[in-house]
Amino acid sequence: MEIFSTIISLVDLYCKVSGILKGHSSKQVLDRIAIGIERLSDNIFFAPNIHVIQQLNQQPQRYITDLREVRQYLEPIQQVVGGQILSSSMIVSPDKLQVAFKRNPWEVLDYIRPANLATPHSNPDMVPVLFSHSNTQFIGWQLRGALPILLDCKYEDIWTPTDNTLKQSVLTDNDNGLFPLYNVSLGETTISELKKMGQKDKKYRCYEINGLDFWYDENSIVANSMYLWEFRDKLPEKWVTMGFNWQLSFDEWWALFQKLGYEITVSKAPKVVLHNFNGRIFKSFDAGITAIKREKRSIKLELNFSYSEKTTSADRGTLYKISVRSISE
Repeated sequence: MEIFSTIISLVDLYCKVSGILKGHSSKQVLDRIAIGIERLSDNIFFAPNIHVIQQLNQQPQRYITDLREVRQYLEPIQQVVGGQILSSSMIVSPDKLQVAFKRNPWEVLDYIRPANLATPHSNPDMVPVLFSHSNTQFIGWQLRGALPILLDCKYEDIWTPTDNTLKQSVLTDNDNGLFPLYNVSLGETTISELKKMGQKDKKYRCYEINGLDFWYDENSIVANSMYLWEFRDKLPEKWVTMGFNWQLSFDEWWALFQKLGYEITVSKAPKVVLHNFNGRIFKSFDAGITAIKREKRSIKLELNFSYSEKTTSADRGTLYKISVRSISE
């Protein structure tokens, strides 16, 4: 999506809205107004005092001020847009906008295409709007002057901070929660809610949301587990900002969990084992770690190390599977 520098972004089932700058344009703004910018991850920046989209006849505006919540909403947008993004202040979407999009986005926007196939509009007065529908990201267009009439909001592509300051929730080193992730919290998010956000697997009891599978048990009404494999799954950026990395060694994972305040045990004693893979015999470091985070809803992680052709706890790239599950106290 290198073709657009400014986009209106709708998230949280159309309930939140902000302006998005990407690529070179976002860097120019960051260089100009470094003060007041919140860095939420390596590629996600947030400007709470730049208000490019506002609800009409609503004072004060209903701003989203919790940085953890903002980051959660922006992570999937960054994955779609790619590269570095800068978000303006984020507000609760006007009721008129929410109703219109939940009814049918195709009645509100023109020239709608999947985000990866969208092309620039020839009319400079048309504004691109990024939204999700049926687990697919789309970009549609609408006249800037029609936004107040159709959606009860105004959009001004002026990336300059105002004198208004927002009270921010600060992201600290103690912000160690794995969830919510893409609006899902293990042990809390119901299956009916998963249906609205993801695609049901035809064979297994799980829903795919943003490339990750959220599982539930046969007699459960909530999502309760996840399983990630090194060869297949990309770690969520929210977890990466906490220090998670497939390449960390056994020793580095242990140190990371200590730093994050997890209860850690060795679930499988480290040793070197022989593997026979299609007739090819090789040695591999083999071990397991269990890490539990005691929170409102406790989370247990199981890390399995094997199949790497490396042999010590200090060797990187030995982790091959992460299992995550909500547990009852």
